[in-house]
Amino acid sequence: MQRLLPLAIAAVAATLPAQAPQLLADINQVPRGNFGSDPSEWFQLGGRTFFRASDDAVGSELFVTDGTMAGTGLFKDIVPGEDSSSPNGAVVYNGRAYFIAKDRTHGTELFVTDGTVAGTGLFLDIRPGFDSSQPTGLIANNGLLYFTADDGVNGRELWVTDGTLAGTQMVVDLNPGAGDGLSGVPEWAVLNGALFFAGTGINGTELYRTFGTAATTAEVADINLGGAGSNPQALTTVGGLIYFRCDDGATGIEPWVTDGIAVTQLGDIRNGGSSFPFRYIGWNGQVYFTANDGVNGSELWVTDGTVAGTFMLVDIRGGASSSSPSEFFIGGSRLYFTADDGSIGRELWETDGTAVGTVPVVDIHPSGSSSPSKFTPISATQWLFAANDGSNGTELWITDGTAAGTALFADIDPGAGNSSPTEFYSPALGTMYFRARDPNVLTEPWVTDGTVAGTRMLADLKQALPGATNSASVSSFFDGLAGKMYFYANDGVNGGELWATDGTMAGTAMVADIQPGSGSSTPGEFALMGGRVYFRANDGATGSELWVTDGSAAGTQLVADTRVGSSGGSPTGLFAAGTTLYFRSNDGSTGSELWKSDGTTAGTVLVADIRGGSSSGNPQNFIALNGQVLFTADDGITGTELWTTDGTAAGTVPVTDINPGAGRSSPSNMVVYGNRVVFAADDGTNGVELWATDGTMAGTTMIADINPGGSSNPNDLVVHQGRLFFTADDGVNGAELWVSDGTATGTQMVADIRMGVDGSRPGDLASTPVGLVFSADDGVNGSEPWGSDGTVAGTRMLADLYAGPVGSNPYRWFVVGDGRVVFRADSVAYGTEIFETDGSPAGTGLLADLAPLSGDSSIFHQMIFNGNLLFSGEDGVHGTEVFTLDLDAVSKQVGQGTGGVLVPQLVATAPRLGFPMQFGGSNAESGTLAVLVLGAPVGEFAVQGHLLYTAGPQVLPLFTPTTAGAWTQTFMVPNIAALNGLTVAFQGYVGPTAGPLGVSTTNGIYATLGN
Repeated sequence: MQRLLPLAIAAVAATLPAQAPQLLADINQVPRGNFGSDPSEWFQLGGRTFFRASDDAVGSELFVTDGTMAGTGLFKDIVPGEDSSSPNGAVVYNGRAYFIAKDRTHGTELFVTDGTVAGTGLFLDIRPGFDSSQPTGLIANNGLLYFTADDGVNGRELWVTDGTLAGTQMVVDLNPGAGDGLSGVPEWAVLNGALFFAGTGINGTELYRTFGTAATTAEVADINLGGAGSNPQALTTVGGLIYFRCDDGATGIEPWVTDGIAVTQLGDIRNGGSSFPFRYIGWNGQVYFTANDGVNGSELWVTDGTVAGTFMLVDIRGGASSSSPSEFFIGGSRLYFTADDGSIGRELWETDGTAVGTVPVVDIHPSGSSSPSKFTPISATQWLFAANDGSNGTELWITDGTAAGTALFADIDPGAGNSSPTEFYSPALGTMYFRARDPNVLTEPWVTDGTVAGTRMLADLKQALPGATNSASVSSFFDGLAGKMYFYANDGVNGGELWATDGTMAGTAMVADIQPGSGSSTPGEFALMGGRVYFRANDGATGSELWVTDGSAAGTQLVADTRVGSSGGSPTGLFAAGTTLYFRSNDGSTGSELWKSDGTTAGTVLVADIRGGSSSGNPQNFIALNGQVLFTADDGITGTELWTTDGTAAGTVPVTDINPGAGRSSPSNMVVYGNRVVFAADDGTNGVELWATDGTMAGTTMIADINPGGSSNPNDLVVHQGRLFFTADDGVNGAELWVSDGTATGTQMVADIRMGVDGSRPGDLASTPVGLVFSADDGVNGSEPWGSDGTVAGTRMLADLYAGPVGSNPYRWFVVGDGRVVFRADSVAYGTEIFETDGSPAGTGLLADLAPLSGDSSIFHQMIFNGNLLFSGEDGVHGTEVFTLDLDAVSKQVGQGTGGVLVPQLVATAPRLGFPMQFGGSNAESGTLAVLVLGAPVGEFAVQGHLLYTAGPQVLPLFTPTTAGAWTQTFMVPNIAALNGLTVAFQGYVGPTAGPLGVSTTNGIYATLGN
């Protein structure tokens, strides 16, 4: 029998209330929740622990703790005031900690601290001036500190320091000139005193080693002959060998090994494709890893460093599905990891190195996945980790590697709330720092000594602040820099200008009135480079030109007048590649052609006049691949084809003429997949089909002719879980969902959602933690939200939000912190509003109604920002404004309700502590008495359809439906912190009616109270 909801809580909740989206800027000002200081980037120096945290007064800066509350606080405000230095990547070397940070003068550079405030500051301005060298990947090895940096001349290359300014220098220019010899955050491996890494030179990206000098830096082997590069990844040193994965150009991405001199492939695990080996860990003289052989899915493999000794240990999840082992750690005589066997969900497993000895340790979440993660030793025999048992939310757990020794350690956010512990850091056994969220102060730094009594919050570094306001007529949201979202807005006084918000009312304001007076500069085409935001704007004098901002009015200025006079060059397609901004502009004489900028007036120049004379080459569709920038352009001879540039006129050349002669292949929908760019193109023979390129003529080929004799028109290309999904029309089934592994044989239709030649026309594909989501029309329900795992059986409609053939037209999917996906959709009951899904039909429904019961809110321009959903919309009061939605408090519809002729519906805003919760009903039989019932959420109960059944109901005030069969009720949610995270259920009962029970029942509402 279900336990009753305690009367005391029920009585309080009966007056509880809900939350709606909050106006960021206008007349109404509402409080904004405290999202905490979000501590991270821990490191130990001089007996104290340093970390990065955010404070509303100082921004994201360097904090310190000695393990006590009194000893926890700001260490140094490197950028005084609210701006952030954002310290990260610290490595302790020779008694000092080196880290990456930025200031207002030097940009992002290498900083150092000796543990004193006076001894904390810039170490070296590698790229002089505000432009940043953007150091990454700090690692100490063999008496030296290595990292990568871009000095503005040689591109991103390998650097080294011995701790002195004189001893800090570039090791070698692997990719001579401005090209990058290393890219992204490097993966290092150490063997016999040498540092190994993936570097880009004359042979493409291959495996290199160095001892810290140009003379000792050399390529280990050219694995993928011909300059394409093998792109080594996942470098891991185990037992005198380095294990890694790479692509030799023939067998795909497979496991390899080196002793530092010779390289050997450990096997072609997936014949004809890539096995994507990953997560190498050494144990008991062998190396364990995950790989996908194309038959058994991603499973647990083992190797002794030889081809013969490389094999799959066990197929944990039978068939082609993957158990995806991860989170490996060693304990005693066992290797532990997490896996999903398809039966008990993702749980903790162990192996003794044999197939029969590979078994689950414990099923923490009996009805789902506990998804344990972040295993960190707290003693010689125990590990702390995060997991969700389905009752207490994601909390801190402990295990000794046995089922009996695995238990909830601390329920920091009591009940079903999630404290979501993460950023675990243990400087020594017996101490672990982490960040967690409790129901009162949210995400702050915590510490534990391995006992419940010794687990405590160190400090509430970020207090709750009042909310913020914003203006009308908004568009073009762009997540820029320094914690700000930039957008276009027109306040009715200054015209359409550049605005920014930090998510608060006080932090929402116009950045600069670029075109003074009521005229509009109409900013757009945003791009981020070197810590500044570049965009197009019109100051009324120079026309539409390239501008830049650092977030201040003084720092908002014209970069270059590419077309002298008031006409403007109209820069378009801004694309940042390292320290170079590419775009197209029209100088009035060469047409719309390829330009670049380094952020200075002198450095903003025409790269190449691709189509000579005043005609336009129209470069567009920029995309980066292995140090190149690919794009499409029309030189007037070969039509619109694929081009590449290194930023020079000589280096701006066509990749290949896919549609020979003057015909245009018109490459489009380009996406990076593996070490190639996949796109749609028309070769003049096979129609518009799926193509791929590695940036060379020889490496540009058609993947598959999906529609022989016609065009399949591949569209909406997106990479999801290692595969490429897209829409295509094979000429038989219409436009449907397809998938590819990059080969012709691995390219196939996922599901024929709408039988016949019309096709379901899937659109807006997005990769999310709940699966691939998209819109599709099955021919019956209109365009509705769908989800897929890449199989026919796993492709299904998530909900018919707009009943009947009209369709809800879902659009713009965004993943929120707990893994849910929010999106915009339309419904007959609410208009265009915000919906959510957890990947299941039961978990798909209305999230928030901006204008409850008052019509369409016209939600648009959604963006996840600072943990909130930021969007523009119409609440029926303020016109089109910027709103923010706190995603902690949620009301979701459950069940279908029952009735006679009419089935009544119940909607509600989300229950935000201290704010009104509004209920609305429709389809009730007019004139009947009705009640709203509150109880404990216990699931669905079948009575001619589904209704929500609540045990021990508490009756809320009576209401009477109007002649239209509609009603509303409003309650105020108490501002009581103890109620945060509480989930309660509401349901309306209307009667007497002709329904099967003598009453009609609405669907239920599950309401989770939050901030």
